[in-house]
Amino acid sequence: MHDESIPWTEQSCSADDEAPRLSKTSSSLLIRLWPDERWMKHFIRGTEDSEQVRQTVFTVRMCTIFLLGSLSYCLYSFMSWGDDTDISWVVVDTIAGYNFLVQAHALLHLYVFGMTSALKVGLMVNGFLVITALGFNAGFASNYHLGYVLLLDVLLVMQSEHDQATLHRLSILLRVLIVIYVALQVQDDHLGWIQLVPYETKPTALSQFMCSTVPILVNFTMLRSYSAVARKDARRHEESVKMASRIAKHLVNFDLNSAEVLLSSDRAESFVNKPLSQLLANLRSYRPFLPKSLFIRDDDVEVVDEMLVESMQGKPTKWERANSAARRLRDPSYSLRDFHEDVVEAFPELTLYSVGPNKEADTVAEVSGLYSSGLSGSAEFLRTMGAMYSIYCVTRLDMDGKDIFCYGVDENWQPHTSATCEADEKRCLFYAQMRWDKVQDLLVRANLLTIRDGRTVINHDRMVALLVLTAIHDVMKNNCLLPTVHIKHSRFQGVAAGSRILDHDVALAYIMENFPSLLPSFQGLTPSQRAPVLFSQSTLGFNNGWLVQGEAPPGPLFSLFKQVVVQGGASESEISFYFVHWLTDVAGAEPCYRSSWSGSDKFVLKFPLRVLLAFLDSFNFVKLLATKSEVEVMEEYLQNRWSACGLQTHSVATGCDLAAKRLVLMTQGFEADCLSALQDMDPEERDILAGELALTGLRQQFEGAPSWVREEPVGPAFLVYYAPALLQKAGAHQVMEALLVLAAVYRAARRLFPMDITPQAVESTVTVRIDALKVFTPEEILSNEPWHLRAVSNTLIEAVRGPIDDTVSVRSTATETTAVASSHSFPRKRRPSTGSPMRCAPLSLETLRNLENCAI
Repeated sequence: MHDESIPWTEQSCSADDEAPRLSKTSSSLLIRLWPDERWMKHFIRGTEDSEQVRQTVFTVRMCTIFLLGSLSYCLYSFMSWGDDTDISWVVVDTIAGYNFLVQAHALLHLYVFGMTSALKVGLMVNGFLVITALGFNAGFASNYHLGYVLLLDVLLVMQSEHDQATLHRLSILLRVLIVIYVALQVQDDHLGWIQLVPYETKPTALSQFMCSTVPILVNFTMLRSYSAVARKDARRHEESVKMASRIAKHLVNFDLNSAEVLLSSDRAESFVNKPLSQLLANLRSYRPFLPKSLFIRDDDVEVVDEMLVESMQGKPTKWERANSAARRLRDPSYSLRDFHEDVVEAFPELTLYSVGPNKEADTVAEVSGLYSSGLSGSAEFLRTMGAMYSIYCVTRLDMDGKDIFCYGVDENWQPHTSATCEADEKRCLFYAQMRWDKVQDLLVRANLLTIRDGRTVINHDRMVALLVLTAIHDVMKNNCLLPTVHIKHSRFQGVAAGSRILDHDVALAYIMENFPSLLPSFQGLTPSQRAPVLFSQSTLGFNNGWLVQGEAPPGPLFSLFKQVVVQGGASESEISFYFVHWLTDVAGAEPCYRSSWSGSDKFVLKFPLRVLLAFLDSFNFVKLLATKSEVEVMEEYLQNRWSACGLQTHSVATGCDLAAKRLVLMTQGFEADCLSALQDMDPEERDILAGELALTGLRQQFEGAPSWVREEPVGPAFLVYYAPALLQKAGAHQVMEALLVLAAVYRAARRLFPMDITPQAVESTVTVRIDALKVFTPEEILSNEPWHLRAVSNTLIEAVRGPIDDTVSVRSTATETTAVASSHSFPRKRRPSTGSPMRCAPLSLETLRNLENCAI
């Protein structure tokens, strides 16, 4: 049954109530013809029978029209009372008043009991009495027999299967009475003269009788036959649509057996049976090629992460709270406090932020040094909750969402507004200039929200999937939980069996795909809900933050994503789902340590609005991958952002175009200072940045890259993970120092992976994680020396504080033939000694130290 709180128009248009298209169209048309749609909805009770809805709408209109007509006539009669009035018109006035009372009672009956057979019979009897009384008392009574035609036609409209027999008997009685009534008219010259034929002589009584009754009876008989067939066809189509809807619910989750049982139980011939049978056959053929992780419920190998097992043991997901959080997001009475309580209670994975090496607490603990982000467990928990609060806000933008997003809430969780708090200028400016319509449009494209008849409706299952993704997406930043690849899985995303996965995104993908029981909330999702989560977290291989902040070269940024787009495996809704997750995740990135949430400080206070709008616009560039190469799309995006920032007037050293365009995206707020610092850098240091930031990780190179890169592509390229965070931590006053640190990172990384001209090297990218560096300013980095880079694998380097570990494990792939030497100031490429392949390289900060000494 439907929720009575949902208006009937919304019910009849939704997929859940499975109404046939014909009934929905006619009902909507009837409603639109009425001047006040909202008033009409008060008479409609929740029902699964679309025919009952249609009849109720028709009856309400009919009764209302008669009521208003009778009321107008009574008022007119009252105003003219006292004049010479014929006694017959007194009877007519009495009948009009009686009809007014009957129609008012019918409307009251409709409102209280709905459409019933007794009401139909009562209205038919009342109509017959009114027409007959008026016919015998009015001066032009002979014309009133036409009212019986309308009465019989109305009778057909109000028939349904359960009262068809009753109304059929009533129709027979009415037809007999019509014959008697017309016969009486024919026998009376006064009342019986009906000019039906253009003869000069008066027709015979028989001809008058036949001309008056036969058309009425034929009209009713033909219309009844047509109505019966139409009602049968409509019912058959309605049952087919209902059956197709039930089958579709199983197909969404690839439950093919249940769908086949339903289809075989439908013995009636239906226009959907054949295509659904073919679809089932196709899905049975295609299912072996679908990702196993969509369906896996039990782990097929021994568990590899004992701490994660112990942490989640006996902590099931409370789905009633999770469903409440998703379903009530648009409820005006559902506060942020209610949402907070539902989310914290629902998802046990949120307790993983309190897990330490030797303890497990019920509350989030201050565990420092254990998180790859460099933050504490409590900070990561607050960031996750900030992302949750942002989901709450963006789904309620037309309610209180914008206020909470910009101004936060007070100690009682009541929304702040610009009038109720000391809102600074930035908050007010963000509130006024933010393109909220683009945010809502993004949620609609992600199929998280649906607009129905002007109302915004939550897509419950999709929203639950987003909440689960938000709850689990950062838990693997806790290094205590990082898994080791099982020998049965051989290799997972470049990590060999027996090796520990250090990237938190890859680690989470590994757990979801092979050990879903360790994440109860993810395991409890249906395949249709798992799909967007897996797509966003592992399958897509795309990080929009890398694009918006210029963090990654186009190879690792777009290559996998382009394959998905070109092969047709990514729908717009799945891509938009990922964008919504990225948006809300970044919105909550600034942890709020106050007792009440202060809003999205990351976006409102610290994230330039134009950069955020650039993110919302980036979707249009991503779609270009269907027709353009990865390098072309990124270069077009960089040029677009460069023009939007208005930096064309700034001078850029030769060969530094690409470096400048990527660096200004990394700085987010002090772009001009960054360009000036790049221009003033030591040429040798600047050339390092110019060369490394121009590499693509692909055979194709940027048009604006230095000439030596275009002439002879080299590799591997480097993705310095958290380079934007390093520059933003330094700020405008230390941007020169931050650029020198970045150049030192590239220089040390290149010692570990010298430039190579082989296709394998050119089309590869090595990730350089500088998690340990990004939390310090350049001055603090210098004071905490020594630093070095350590090669963890053939695709991963990490920054480490402390003396160099001389353990040898990674050998360069470059040879004396393929290693390139050049005459420009970029570091020469040479092959390391085969006797001592390099695993670690010191981070030389001599240039930074000299700059610091000069400043002093």
